[in-house]
Amino acid sequence: MNTKIDPILLSVYARTFKSITDEMSISMEQTTRSPILCEAKDYVTGLYDGDGNMLEQTENLPILAFSLAPVCKYIKEYFGDEIYPGDVIFHNDVFSLGNQNNDVAAFKPVFFEDKLVAWTAVKGHQADIGGNVAGGYNPNAVEVWQEALRIPPVKVVERGKLRKDVWNLIFANVRLDIVQHDMKAEMGACTVGERRLLELLKKYGVASYESHKQALFEATRKMMEAEIAKIPNGKYSGEGYVYYDGRFVGSLPLPNEAAQDLATASDGRVAVLDRLGDPSLTLFDAAGRPARTVPLVGGPISEGGAVTGLFAASDGLYVEREHRELVRLTDARGEPDPSRTTLWGRPGRDGATLLRASIADRPRGMVTVSAAARATGAMDWSRTVTLDGVILHLVLLDGDRHGRVYLGAVAGSELGGAITEPRTLVVRFDRAGVPVATLRLPAPPEADELFRPLAIDDEGHVFALSPGADGLSLVEYTFPD
Repeated sequence: MNTKIDPILLSVYARTFKSITDEMSISMEQTTRSPILCEAKDYVTGLYDGDGNMLEQTENLPILAFSLAPVCKYIKEYFGDEIYPGDVIFHNDVFSLGNQNNDVAAFKPVFFEDKLVAWTAVKGHQADIGGNVAGGYNPNAVEVWQEALRIPPVKVVERGKLRKDVWNLIFANVRLDIVQHDMKAEMGACTVGERRLLELLKKYGVASYESHKQALFEATRKMMEAEIAKIPNGKYSGEGYVYYDGRFVGSLPLPNEAAQDLATASDGRVAVLDRLGDPSLTLFDAAGRPARTVPLVGGPISEGGAVTGLFAASDGLYVEREHRELVRLTDARGEPDPSRTTLWGRPGRDGATLLRASIADRPRGMVTVSAAARATGAMDWSRTVTLDGVILHLVLLDGDRHGRVYLGAVAGSELGGAITEPRTLVVRFDRAGVPVATLRLPAPPEADELFRPLAIDDEGHVFALSPGADGLSLVEYTFPD
């Protein structure tokens, strides 16, 4: 390889690389249809060497700078030796170095004399990419699949031939036809970049390209080191802000193993049940500080292991004994109830309802829910609902102050005799017992003893205990209007 560096030619390479990405950017501006791209120019064009190192980019928006190079290297490793001339690869997956779902990229390998020498790439913000809501911004999403279609590295063109099956699979999950046209524009811009780079290689040869490319990398390194050297020695710090995501309520100063159930009070207090370690009920104030601890053992409760649930009602906090009657531990103010009065059925927060639920048909996902008048025991309604999947266990039965009822269950899909894809489903019933809405929440924690990590507040918001490396977090979910 010719290692002699011509300083004039080095400048020619640098300026030509930049002109290539600029021309790719102009191609995008002239051929895309969405105003997000052709007017706002929410896209980046890039040129990379055969290993995915950046030669040049035209970012248009600074937030997109350097968003293509890591993915380019990932794609090269992902496909290995199965990269061919004429390939075009799509990607948006945030779990493999993508920056956000709507920013979909097209990558095109550039071959010269049967060798992979470079990549051209474009990433642009698409008007839709599937998911629960049009446009890709879903504030109620609790997992990435509710936000968008995930596209890991996938060839839509292989050896110059469009893969219709892959193309149709992707765009069958995208609402707007305009996205197909704009992705074709990305592919076209990549072709423009490929054409211009091949012209350069034909003029100067691959040996000159490789040696001058390395010289540009070395010059860039020296420039960066010189800028860093201008910073005075010392200690530097910075801070940033993470905005409230609408769900995280706060952390509770308890280890994961010290919580097996959860209830919320109307004034913002939270009660957490520990029936195994130190059998007790811990009450936290609205700021998440421990306010009171109430022992479980006493009256009809002989040991903590006999408690199978925790429930909040208008007149206090109750625990369930051996899946049968409820025992009142505190009054509405959180003061201990020495009488330990009992109640059959689960009280709703409206003060007038007793609730019951049972699994009617586990494999078919059928659960029967009923509501009775607390004063007389007369049945108000009874209904059997069918949930999506095999019922593993029930994790929530509660009612808000408006008389609406909430059923929570962990369900899964049966595949070859095994249960897969566990998820938590919460169904809301109106006052007449009609199911009106369903929330699909992340899979429950794997810890066996965290058996009922859900609770409802007076207004029907869903709260969940989420164990993590630093202890317990309280997360809030709301039903869509």
